[in-house]
Amino acid sequence: MRAPSAPPPPNTFVFTANGNFQYEVNNVVNPTITLTRGVTYTFDLTAITDEHPFVINNQPVFPFAPYILDPAYGQLVTFTPTAAMPNTIHYHCTVHYGSMSGTINLVNCPGDLNATGAVNTADFGIFVNAFGNACTGCTSDLNNDGQVNTADFGLFVNSFGTAC
Repeated sequence: MRAPSAPPPPNTFVFTANGNFQYEVNNVVNPTITLTRGVTYTFDLTAITDEHPFVINNQPVFPFAPYILDPAYGQLVTFTPTAAMPNTIHYHCTVHYGSMSGTINLVNCPGDLNATGAVNTADFGIFVNAFGNACTGCTSDLNNDGQVNTADFGLFVNSFGTAC
């Protein structure tokens, strides 16, 4: 039985390898992780050895290049998802990728339309330019109903001035 440990700091994911060749992330086996674009996260890989190099790419099964995050182990790594990254990416061990892998879902901070980590006047300009338009999957459609309209404006105003 493991001794209880203090929870990791916010935005930190502690990776370890268990005896079944699986990653444990904050004590959960191969979890799906949700990250917000524009927010910087720390992946604590200090307990990971060169037997389990950690990578991130857009491949659900294989850990091979092109990499979004190059192979790393034994260190702290910072990672900031960008607007250019796909909505779903994947983490893997480059050696045991059949059992040491998981999904990372990327989401936008509501109202942070340019993924800078803050909802501000630059985002307002993007929102105004999209207002009144039909769209599917565009960042200004905050309620995902296919239209940029007053409902989205209400959500935007509620987020304005926040950091995320």
